Amino acid sequence: MKFEKICAFVVTLLSLTFAIPVFCFAKISEKAVWVTTVYSLDWPKTKSQELQKKELTGVLDKLEEHGFNRVYFQVRPRGDAFYKSENFSWSSFLTGELGKDPGYDPLKLMVDECAKRKIVCEAWINPFLINNNKKKEFSIDDYMEKLPENSKLKGHKDWIVSTDENYYLLNPGIPEVREMVAEECAYIAKTYKVAIHMDDYFYPYPSDVKFEDYDAEEYKLYNENNMSINDWRRDNINKFVELVSSKVRNQGQTFGISPFGIWQNLEGINGCSSYYDLYADSKLWLEKGWLDYVVPQIYWEIGHKQADFETLVKWWNDVNKSHNTKLIIGMAFYKFTSNIDEIKKQVDMLEKLDNIDGFSAFRYGHLNEIFEKGIM
Repeated sequence: MKFEKICAFVVTLLSLTFAIPVFCFAKISEKAVWVTTVYSLDWPKTKSQELQKKELTGVLDKLEEHGFNRVYFQVRPRGDAFYKSENFSWSSFLTGELGKDPGYDPLKLMVDECAKRKIVCEAWINPFLINNNKKKEFSIDDYMEKLPENSKLKGHKDWIVSTDENYYLLNPGIPEVREMVAEECAYIAKTYKVAIHMDDYFYPYPSDVKFEDYDAEEYKLYNENNMSINDWRRDNINKFVELVSSKVRNQGQTFGISPFGIWQNLEGINGCSSYYDLYADSKLWLEKGWLDYVVPQIYWEIGHKQADFETLVKWWNDVNKSHNTKLIIGMAFYKFTSNIDEIKKQVDMLEKLDNIDGFSAFRYGHLNEIFEKGIM
């Protein structure tokens, strides 16, 4: 009897016995999860150094127990750092105060503890975003003052752009900004012997922008090829991705991105797209070979009217046929903690496709809810 048939038999038997869905992975090799540090959503839940360490090892123990083998650990959530950086201040999510040394190195701890459990740790970078919390007062002057003394950003408030009240980001249209962030990625890769992972925050989402000329001056200054502003923004991100890829790979590490799940709208798909709305041409990155893996965020259910999970997964599967890039599907575990059957159907679908290596759960806190129910 083939393994798949045995697996199906066991799943059926267990489901009948315990009356709960059970997951069985016949083909999928990559079982990843995002561990989110922004606003301490997943970690840390305390400001105590010792309790933070205990919490973190507890997270990894849970992941090991349930067969997860890859962690995207958020080390640059909002223009800050969960490691010793010369360019960015220690994160306030560690101690409650931006720039305050937590007394240990969280990224080193994560890398070391993952190695003990044979879990791959990747440093998850938010490359440009500094602040998007519109509910809490943010002072850009305070942010600048607390940067490390040798930071390349120090004295360059002009490298930071605001698209709206309390929304600040490093301007991707400035070549020195792209170079600084790419060098930071190379530093992390070299110092911690860790891969670099980025999410989909390059330019702001349309919902975060109330006017479109926030980078008009840079567009005039750096648009040497007379491109439209949309093409120019896409070109800035393309240059950045290529630069990071080169620098990280030169350190012997891999590089991957989790773009928004819709590259462009296609038949049956009608929503925000990374190409037109976020200026992120993720399909081109695959074609150019700049990524070692890609994790499209396909955060909708099967049968969704505007963004059907099945349609999008099959599109990515087909697009990746001619590339050597590893394909891992980002899944919205946060949406389906009370609808486990949806997650099971999605995972079963991934098992049937030829060019998909695994899935990544967003995010650990919601994955843990499923663990607690004894389902996965």
